[in-house]
Amino acid sequence: MMKIKAVYKVLPAFIFYTDRFVKRRFDAMAFGPLVFIRPSFRDSKSLLVHEVVHVKQFYRYLGLNGLLYLFSKKMRLKLELEAYKEQLKVVDESKRQRKTERAALFISEKYNLDISCEDVLKQLTED
Repeated sequence: MMKIKAVYKVLPAFIFYTDRFVKRRFDAMAFGPLVFIRPSFRDSKSLLVHEVVHVKQFYRYLGLNGLLYLFSKKMRLKLELEAYKEQLKVVDESKRQRKTERAALFISEKYNLDISCEDVLKQLTED
């Protein structure tokens, strides 16, 4: 199943619910304007928000965000922090602190960034 979501009010994000193309350690992935979300996370608004941020980044950087993401740890961190911050805004207030701590741990361990969980947490909670 696929659905289309508009970003920046006019540009398409194509959302697919499938296990294909999603790396084992993740629940979803975005490639340009294409978003792949595992079917078991179909109802996760926060995960969809996170991936749509990556689609916005694709358009904002004219498609160069993928290369920057691959070759620059600094840029990878910047892009993920932006996506996680938006994701955490839609998490229920009672769960936000725990989810923020979990996101910091995940970023520090799963994105090959050479950054501590504490440093990620500090950046996630900055305004």
